[in-house]
Order: sequence, then C-alpha cells, then structure tokens
Amino acid sequence: MMGSEFVINTVYSDRYPIFVPNDYLYTVYAKTIPGYEKMEKWEIYAEAVNDFMRRAGGFDANTQANREKVNMQQFIWGEKDEITVNGKTFYWPPRTDAEAKKEN
Repeated sequence: MMGSEFVINTVYSDRYPIFVPNDYLYTVYAKTIPGYEKMEKWEIYAEAVNDFMRRAGGFDANTQANREKVNMQQFIWGEKDEITVNGKTFYWPPRTDAEAKKEN
C-alpha cells in the first residue's frame, strides 16, 4: 500500500564552500588537536573536516573506540553472547553474573 500526503513542507539546505587545506590548517589549527605533532597532513585535514561537520550539524563528538563499536555489533547480531560496557556485563540470553560464573 502506498500513501501520499499533499502538505507543503519546508526544507533547509546549507551550502558551504569547498574545504581546501592550506598552511593555516597545518600550522595554526593543527595546534588545537591533541597529539598533532605525530599526525600526518591527511589526518589533520580529516580531523578539521570532522570538526566542521560536527559543529555545522550540531552533533557531539563520538569518543567510543571502534573496537567497542564492533563488539556491540557482534553482540546485537548474535555473534557474541556476552559484552561488557562501562564495566557492566550483559548476556544473551539474559542472566546474572553469578549464573554466568556457574557456566564456566
């Protein structure tokens, strides 16, 4: 079944100039990034674009490690039956820590 709606909706679209790296990016802006001394130019550029997109979109920084993201996906997809997040362990099917210790 397909539905349609005849309502006027407003869409806002922001346009920005092309993000072209320059000397300021690699000298002055780079100093605002922790550990910039060890970063390559492409990493500084990627950090700057990420920073711009977060600010323009009103998003928070995601500081979760990729390893944790992968573990969560594996848990959700049923590839793992146990995951620890912020020091708390979750099991599927649900069980307590005491029950889990009995199994081992």
